[in-house]
Amino acid sequence: MKREHLDTDSPNKKFATIYKATAAKPFMAMLSYLPKNLEDFTFVDFGSGRGRTLLLASELPFKRVVGVEFSTTLHAEANNNIDSYCGRRKLGNRPESILADATTFPIPNGPLVIYMFDPFNATVTKGVFDNIVASYRACPRIMYFLYYGPVHKKIVLDTGIFSELPTAPLPPDPTLGRPLAFSLFATPEHNN
Repeated sequence: MKREHLDTDSPNKKFATIYKATAAKPFMAMLSYLPKNLEDFTFVDFGSGRGRTLLLASELPFKRVVGVEFSTTLHAEANNNIDSYCGRRKLGNRPESILADATTFPIPNGPLVIYMFDPFNATVTKGVFDNIVASYRACPRIMYFLYYGPVHKKIVLDTGIFSELPTAPLPPDPTLGRPLAFSLFATPEHNN
């Protein structure tokens, strides 16, 4: 979906990129880098679109699964997809799609797994990470950041709280016919 088709009142609309859904196979490969014990972690997808990653993440034992989307239409589609998916499966933890601007979304307390598939330009990515850093500085904790299509990787590293961890190439994205780059970052607490 192109930026001009996104229905939102956010002043950050002009900074959005083209909406792209995350394919299941590479996403599950990204999740495999996370620790096995996820019961205390909240999963947050910034630019969650129609909610595919929320549904896939809900198969893991996260404490909470949250998507942040600023398009009214994509948010409504995500809620329809969540209703349909949860109606067919018995999930212990129903994913949530929240209609909000990513730069002002209150970062949840506790351990976090953050996911983005290059949804914003540098201006919004910096705003999101300013918010994440402020939350971390107020309450240092373990955070993992899964960044698919890591266009603004320097912004993440410049925060001073994330370091990049080694990863192997992901399986090809079937919608693109090729693999995309993936970067995994973590706060220092991941070593404890």
